[in-house]
Amino acid sequence: MAISITTKASRARLEPRGAPYYMQLGTGAFIGFRRGPDTWVARYRDRRGQQHHETLGEFPEFDDAKAAADAWFKKLDGGGSRKVTRGTVRDALDTYLRQLISDGRGTAAARAEKKFETVIYHDEIAIMSLEETTKEDWQDWRARVQKQRKLANASVMRYCRSVFAAMTCAVDKGHVGNPLSWKLNALPSPKAEAGETAVYLTEKQSARLLRNSPSTLRDFLHAIYVSGGRPQEIAAATVADYDVKVNTLVLRHYKGRPAILRARVVSLNKKDAPFFRKLCEGKTPGAPLVADDKGAQYGSHKWALEFRAAVTFANFNAKPDEIIPTEDKKKKQAGASAYSFRHMRISEMLQRFNIDAMTVAEQTGTSVKMMEDYYWKFMPKELQAKFDRTRAAA
Repeated sequence: MAISITTKASRARLEPRGAPYYMQLGTGAFIGFRRGPDTWVARYRDRRGQQHHETLGEFPEFDDAKAAADAWFKKLDGGGSRKVTRGTVRDALDTYLRQLISDGRGTAAARAEKKFETVIYHDEIAIMSLEETTKEDWQDWRARVQKQRKLANASVMRYCRSVFAAMTCAVDKGHVGNPLSWKLNALPSPKAEAGETAVYLTEKQSARLLRNSPSTLRDFLHAIYVSGGRPQEIAAATVADYDVKVNTLVLRHYKGRPAILRARVVSLNKKDAPFFRKLCEGKTPGAPLVADDKGAQYGSHKWALEFRAAVTFANFNAKPDEIIPTEDKKKKQAGASAYSFRHMRISEMLQRFNIDAMTVAEQTGTSVKMMEDYYWKFMPKELQAKFDRTRAAA
């Protein structure tokens, strides 16, 4: 008698046993249901005759389990990689870094490698087989990182996202592993944790900080503010990205999964044209718009150090309403950063100038959803009311 695992009723009638009940989906491809723990597995025989197994996890519906199995089959023999790799977590990380470099994202690779060096290269999980890592293994690793580095949830999750992205990329490239084991380790998003929100600066705070900043940092922060760009976008911008005729600036950032380089044209205020012309003066088209003292790109390792030093100087003998927030891990208080000038610009566009959220999102390279999540309190009441009516009608 044929055994069915496609319905809840048929699965409930199965006898508990150690071996899964399998059903063939295609040539060499099988999906299995393990009665007892009620979990799903997949089995696949590749073109070389080698057998592969994958734990899919728990799914209430057959269609969901089949979709997970089909995705795994595609990665093994129908995706971009024909070769199956059974390696360690460290091997998977290296595959991810090589892919970033291959995609022309050397800077992103360097940043990711620095994070890996900090939180995982020297951890015991790095030498574990990726295929054998479980949800508990990743949970324990995350707890060790949080304890050793004394990080709040939002901070540790920034490291986790980089590592989890690397694991997922490696699986896409043929490494054998169970994405559910690390994807189930997601923590609440940063905005959900009390005290860890974007830091906004007042006009007095920003003015005092700029007065106490060296010239390069001052130009860098002012460019972020007037364009609403991200610090990394301004650092990567070149002289050629500024169009002196129409007073616009092209900014680029990676977005989506897989990450794709996206460009947008930012319209600038006429009064800021002299500032940008001065930044371009005497430079070749390919030169950085904001350059360090050696004419090189103003990297995060430089602006971060100079920003912290400027905050320290600015806070010395400052009046209470001019003191710039600094990070306090014990109180889970976030500190000001270069990003604060972007936050300040977006909030002003929404609050002071009553620019609609769609236009702000387009100019700053974000989404209306992000406007709602992070800048809702700065939206004009009329605009909030419109969003409320939209939600009610949905």
